[in-house]
Amino acid sequence: SSVTRGERKRFAAPRRKTYFIADLFKSLSRFSAVGLMMRLLIGSFLVWMSLLSAAFGQYAGVGEWVEGQSSKWRWISAVNGVGDQQRLQLGLEAQLDEDWKIYWRSPGDAGLPPQVTVLEGSSLSDLQFDWPVPLRFQTQGVDTIGYEKSVVFPVTAKSDLPGFAQTLKTDIFYLICADICVPGNTSLSIDIPEGPASPSFEAVLI
Repeated sequence: SSVTRGERKRFAAPRRKTYFIADLFKSLSRFSAVGLMMRLLIGSFLVWMSLLSAAFGQYAGVGEWVEGQSSKWRWISAVNGVGDQQRLQLGLEAQLDEDWKIYWRSPGDAGLPPQVTVLEGSSLSDLQFDWPVPLRFQTQGVDTIGYEKSVVFPVTAKSDLPGFAQTLKTDIFYLICADICVPGNTSLSIDIPEGPASPSFEAVLI
C-alpha cells in the first residue's frame, strides 16, 4: 500500500531521535574514557611525586621525627650532601603541642633554654647555636620569653672530615611549660651523605 507524505514524516521522526540518543551515548563513552585516562595520569603523577620526594628526603639527610615531652623534634640539613664544606648548616626543629612553650636563650623570670649535647660517634662538632626572634609570654604575673607551636633553631657544625659522609648524634634537654613545667630529654641524630652541597627542600626553614 502507498504511504502519504505525512506518514513518512511520522516514521522518520523517531529515527532522528534514535541517532541523537546513540550520539549521546558515544559522547558519554568518550568523556568517560577521557575521565578515566585523566584519573590514571593524575594517580601516576602523584605516585611518582611521592617516590621522588621520599628519595630526595633521604638524600637530603633529614633526621627522623622523635617524640618528646609534649613535643616532637628532628634535625634537618640545609644541603643535600656534604660537598667539601668545613662547616655545615643545620636546623634543630621542634613542634610543640597546643598551649605548650619552650624558652629563649634568656628566658625571663623563669624557664630554661634547650641545651644540646654532642654524643660519641658524631663526626660533626663545635656546634654554634642561633636563636630565632622569640615571643613574650605573661602567666600569673611571670614574664617569660620563648616559642610556641613550632620553631627551627639554626645551627652550624664543624666537619671533622670534609668531603665524607657526616653523622651527628645528640641529646636535647629542654624545659617545656603550659600550666605546669616539665623537663624533657630527647635523643636525635642525622646523617648527611657524600655528594654535592646543593640546597635541600628544608633549607628554606633554617
